[in-house]
Order: sequence, then structure tokens, then C-alpha cells
Amino acid sequence: MDNKTRFTNLEMTLSFQERTIEELNKIVIAQQQRIDICERKIIYLADKVRNIDASDILSSSEEPLPPHY
Repeated sequence: MDNKTRFTNLEMTLSFQERTIEELNKIVIAQQQRIDICERKIIYLADKVRNIDASDILSSSEEPLPPHY
């Protein structure tokens, strides 16, 4: 294999690797955005659960019977 062919192969390999890295970077960015959204939702839901007043929850004796009873 002559030097020109080897150089061409190296350029093609480098080009492929650069494209692959760019695609993977886009995927990582999208995943991080999803993670950020999920973290915000978890914090929001945890705050809602934390703020539930115990008096708002019916005891099992106060729960109405299901319609099939």
C-alpha cells in the first residue's frame, strides 16, 4: 500500500470518527436535556407530596365504598 492510499484511508477514518463523535455529542446533549426535565419534575412532585396536609387524606374507615358494594 503506497503512502497516498494510506493517507486517504486515514483521512476517511478521521472523517468518520469526527462525524460519529458529533452525532454522539448531539445524543448526549438531548439526553441531558431530558434528565434536566425529569429532575425538575421530580423536585416539583416531591414538593407537592411534602405539602400534602395529613388532614386532606381520608382514613380507611372514612373512604367511601366502591360502587360495586
